[in-house]
Amino acid sequence: MKAAVKYEIAFAILCVICTAVFFVSAAVSANISRGMQEPEKLARLTESAVEESGAPAEFILMEHDGHVYVYSAGEPFILTDIDPERLPLADREKLREGIGAADREALLGLIEDFGS
Repeated sequence: MKAAVKYEIAFAILCVICTAVFFVSAAVSANISRGMQEPEKLARLTESAVEESGAPAEFILMEHDGHVYVYSAGEPFILTDIDPERLPLADREKLREGIGAADREALLGLIEDFGS
């Protein structure tokens, strides 16, 4: 009986992970042309953005025109479904400045934090 419960929990966790991967993959293929920003500004952000640990940021999570985008190498990468208006003021201010993520795992953590 206990083994069956463990398998059910493991299956549920696997389903959650697969769902997250699916939504991130779908967002990558979405049309995100509205997220284009001035190339100079994005270049500065990419160069200066660091993850909280001090590591260079591979991704930047940023609010633009009422939407939250992920930028990579200065280009829009993902349009998220995060509604910045539902976030606390401090989080909105951070997103306007851009939040760096060192890798995909850190990026997924940020998206999960802001999306919940």
